[in-house]
Amino acid sequence: MHRKTKTILGLMVVGAVASVVYVGFSPLAIFTRRISHADRAVVTMTPAPPVSITITGENLRRVVGMVSSGYRDTKPYTCSPVADVKFFKRGEMLGQMTICVQLMWIGRRQYRDDTHLLESLVVNPLLEAKSASEIQQTGTK
Repeated sequence: MHRKTKTILGLMVVGAVASVVYVGFSPLAIFTRRISHADRAVVTMTPAPPVSITITGENLRRVVGMVSSGYRDTKPYTCSPVADVKFFKRGEMLGQMTICVQLMWIGRRQYRDDTHLLESLVVNPLLEAKSASEIQQTGTK
């Protein structure tokens, strides 16, 4: 092999290894590994009213899977945060994210969910709980 060919192959191998290492240690991958041990997620509407729902079981597994399939997105949107999602195992909080329909903010990083699971498993049930709470409050007045 020529020296130039060896150099190019070496750079390609280094690039491939760096890509694998980054994916395994990216902030999203680290967050996903941490929350994969959760036994529940508590979703609380922001800003108040104090409406919250708890997600467990298979829906929780689907939410964690959705988070892991999210991707970094830096585009500006006119979407304001709808809720905070906190992941727990027993009494310990494993992680937290802020959401808006298809967007997730984990720390200061923005990610996008194109599976629509965030909307169907988290946002819509929270909005239904809010609606039920408002109906109940209207009925008690």
